[in-house]
Amino acid sequence: MPTPLRLTVAQEDEVYRRWIAGESLRSLGRAFDTDFHTAKRAMLRARARVSDHNLQTSAEVSLQRQHGASENHPQTSDTVSPQTQQTKQAAAKQVLDQAVLAQLRKQPRTVAEIAEATGNTQGVVLDWLIDSQRRGANLHEIGGKWSLETTQPLAVGPVLDYVSRPDNTYVFGAMGDTHLGSKYERLDVLNRLYDRYAEEGVDRVFHTGNWIDGEARFNKFDLHIHGMGAQVAYLAEHYPQRPGLTTYAVAGDDHEGWYCQREGVDIGRLAEHAFRDQGRDDWINLGYMEAILHLTNANTGKKATLAVVHPGGGSAYALSYSIQKIVECVPLDTEILTRQGWKRYDQIDVGEEVLGYDIAADRCEWTTVERINVGRGDVVRYHNDQFDVRCTPNHKWAIEWESRGGPNPASKVPSLYSRRERLMQPFAETKHRSRVIQAAPSVDGPGMPQVPHQSWLRRDDTVATVMAMTSGERRAFIEGMLVGEGTICNTRGYRTIVFSQRPGPVNDGFRLACFLEGIATSDKPTPSGSYKPTGEPFRRVTLLNKRMRNVASLRTEHLGEQDVWCPTTGLGTWVMRQGDLITITGNSYEGGEKPSVGLYGHYHKLWSGNIRNVWTVQTGTCQDQTPFMRKKRLEAHVGGTLIKLRQDPETGAITECTVTILRYFNRSYYNDRWSHSGKITLPTRS
Repeated sequence: MPTPLRLTVAQEDEVYRRWIAGESLRSLGRAFDTDFHTAKRAMLRARARVSDHNLQTSAEVSLQRQHGASENHPQTSDTVSPQTQQTKQAAAKQVLDQAVLAQLRKQPRTVAEIAEATGNTQGVVLDWLIDSQRRGANLHEIGGKWSLETTQPLAVGPVLDYVSRPDNTYVFGAMGDTHLGSKYERLDVLNRLYDRYAEEGVDRVFHTGNWIDGEARFNKFDLHIHGMGAQVAYLAEHYPQRPGLTTYAVAGDDHEGWYCQREGVDIGRLAEHAFRDQGRDDWINLGYMEAILHLTNANTGKKATLAVVHPGGGSAYALSYSIQKIVECVPLDTEILTRQGWKRYDQIDVGEEVLGYDIAADRCEWTTVERINVGRGDVVRYHNDQFDVRCTPNHKWAIEWESRGGPNPASKVPSLYSRRERLMQPFAETKHRSRVIQAAPSVDGPGMPQVPHQSWLRRDDTVATVMAMTSGERRAFIEGMLVGEGTICNTRGYRTIVFSQRPGPVNDGFRLACFLEGIATSDKPTPSGSYKPTGEPFRRVTLLNKRMRNVASLRTEHLGEQDVWCPTTGLGTWVMRQGDLITITGNSYEGGEKPSVGLYGHYHKLWSGNIRNVWTVQTGTCQDQTPFMRKKRLEAHVGGTLIKLRQDPETGAITECTVTILRYFNRSYYNDRWSHSGKITLPTRS
């Protein structure tokens, strides 16, 4: 065991700098021949000195000594060389970097708080934050406070247009999982692919993520380039460059994504900036994990969608199995809310208006159906006493996540440090303290005409009548129904309001009115033996106190493979009725898009086909089979793809998809016999 000791000030400063750069305290303890706790205390002492600006003073003194300044020969500003001045500026910037990062690592802070803690002006701090964000730091301003995040949102920003050729075709390359920095990288294959793309007149290549190998416990001995900065620089220096060819890349949540999770850096922006530093403008960052592009017809402007995706969830043993999981939705008995009321999937048309949810405004708005998708998929039931839905595991829901204890006065964490976010996520990907948004206030209807009070509501037209009401009319309707059929119950110490009504249009209209006013309900049959005076069974509609349900309380039950469907809407969300539940739900793709074409990385497989009406391509890898893959018995399909699409100019639909698979093999596969990287040789004879 190493002997703990007190490090010198210079060593403490070095520990802190290397810790900021991403090294663990345990590895630093070994590097300085001490233990974890001594390294941690050294880091804390150095960080405290950064806050007091002692490191800046030390840097200035060191620079003066370096350039020969002394009491007898003072160095004035007139005699400072440009190189010395640049060195001083670099040292001061390094100190500022360390000081601000030390503050942001503690907790979210305002610009004023950072400026006060570091002894800088607010303008200097704000310039640093904006510049660092531009250069790739994963900094976000939320509620006036800046934070250094270790998670990233999915790809955001304007959707790029990819315009077709005059003959209504698209020709492009698609590949991924290059894992540069790995001992098993295949730069020879990567360069040959780009040579082929250039020969075919391709102007762009889509990279499906994992461009570098990252660094983790299980792959650190498989690397020949270590560290985030070194791997990104290696990528920018060695990635193929061909005249007229531009690479559009998404970032994976693994490998390069590990640096985001550990260091708080937007790795996609950082890589793009590294290419710019190399004088290269042929690498475009599409964002994190998933990006949607418009395939726009050059002659008519009609559009289809292209998804470039790096999904998570392990490797695919079967070629298309994991991809099939991405394009599924809800069972066929699920209804959607239109202006005419509830409709099934085979009763709606493209272009019809349906009610969706604007996640930014937290309000239900009218949107249009852009596509109706039908297929088959594995269905899971998620349920508790108040919420019961059936969907495929990847189906997205409107989720509100709270980062801290929240505004509850009894919370141990002050609400000052709480943060809430609304996002679309599958239940399986939600964090702790996530709630599914069941209901939200909706837009007004046109209003009810003046009618005699005896005939204002006909039972068979209840739902249509409620759809026409304004918000005030809906509230009056709810209150009137509760006066006639409502009951105040005290169950387990909780005061609840219950509306009792036999199944039918009145019950449906009341539940719909509650939903449109942002009131969540649960609808259950009455206990056995409870009936109306006429002897008919009836339903108990409970008005729930909160419009959100706790995701952690949901139980799961696998129901097997079923027919499923999913609409594509303008808002990416829609209002559904499934059994006795009315709730907000989303599409299987971020932003509501089920694409015409999907390019998928991560699985190291080369495959193409049509799944659920999506032209689907797995883009292979430019990395040989690694020890980890051998251990898991996973095959690596080395190579890439060349894709040609044909688009119908009248509708924008992609009617043809021709995929040329460019297959290579492991460098040492069968004694190099099948290698495309060197001469073909016969296998060794025994």
